[in-house]
Amino acid sequence: GVAASQTLDVPRERAGLLRALGVHAEPERARSEKAHMKSELDFLGVGVPAIRRVAAEWSRAHRELDPASLRALVEALVVGSDVFDERSLGIAILARHRRLLGRADL
Repeated sequence: GVAASQTLDVPRERAGLLRALGVHAEPERARSEKAHMKSELDFLGVGVPAIRRVAAEWSRAHRELDPASLRALVEALVVGSDVFDERSLGIAILARHRRLLGRADL
């Protein structure tokens, strides 16, 4: 895990998380989801259970995550991405670490 005093290497972590999502990608599901949601976003076709699993595995490996690193990672995954599944993963990670959030994060 990352010690509280260290900063998270956000680009490296994001790349690893995207690879982890890619393992669960289903191209046919991705096409169907994109059409159903009429979205401009890209889709990998990763189901919610797999997204939650990836979030849980990453979170277990980063128990010492600090609030600033959490915010930076989630911003990269959610705001910095045009991939629906990556955004969903960012939200799942945020939910798992909600104890790090304060009122100002609302």
